[in-house]
Amino acid sequence: MRVVAGLCASLRVVYISDAREAAPVARVVDPRRASRPVYKQIADRLRSAIGDEVYAPGDLLPSEHELAAEYGVARGTARQAIMLLRNEGLIDAVHGLGCFVREPEPVQRLRPGGQSADWEIIRELEDDDGRGPIAEALTMSFATTQLERARPPAEIAKLLGVPADAEVLVRGWEASHQGNVRTIASAYTRWDVATQARLIEIESGPAVYLMLSASGYQIARITEEVSARMPTTAEAQRLDLGPGVPVLSVQRVNYTTDDKQPIEVTVSVMSAERYRMVYDLGG
Repeated sequence: MRVVAGLCASLRVVYISDAREAAPVARVVDPRRASRPVYKQIADRLRSAIGDEVYAPGDLLPSEHELAAEYGVARGTARQAIMLLRNEGLIDAVHGLGCFVREPEPVQRLRPGGQSADWEIIRELEDDDGRGPIAEALTMSFATTQLERARPPAEIAKLLGVPADAEVLVRGWEASHQGNVRTIASAYTRWDVATQARLIEIESGPAVYLMLSASGYQIARITEEVSARMPTTAEAQRLDLGPGVPVLSVQRVNYTTDDKQPIEVTVSVMSAERYRMVYDLGG
């Protein structure tokens, strides 16, 4: 094999010829981006090809060997490019088959509801006459994972306005749709409120907030803080997240009509790939 390097216009063109080939094959690397590692340049091109649907969802990407041959690099360099795209959540690796462009997750939009720590979860569909999307409510099932009197994290205690060593009712649960966990949540309710509303006797779900309301704790104001982060290992496993997929962490503080001290703080974690938060800010 003979390798000849030359410069054409603004691109460095490397020709690799072989006695078995009728003509040399060009390998292009942009010298204007010489400071950017080659594996990142290869990942950039694959990313652009995915964005332009040269490789559509579900399509098989070239193998490490094929990328190494196409770009005239070592297989280790091609492997780095593939790993970068995996870590970005753009592709999935299937053992023995290769890497495929990730199928987009169905997006579900969350509309905060004023009476509970949960959301009206909807999926947008096209209506029958093609006039536009309509909303289909999704039925969620709830499974309680924790229900006990315990000390909350320091940040939660501060939000609730209770001493750092105070105990609250900690209620953990998972919300699932068709058997798949979609939300991991924890609620921290002031112990005096939980005792009066007898929340220790109630499993997770809308019934908790019906009981609060019946006990005189009508939620009148809610504040939310939404942030994005990478999941813990446990969260990634429970939510069935691929590599590189972040989560949304939604911290909700519930106030009653007296608006003096919150009665509850909830923290919910969900896939940022599957959900969009929808807020109606109208008067």
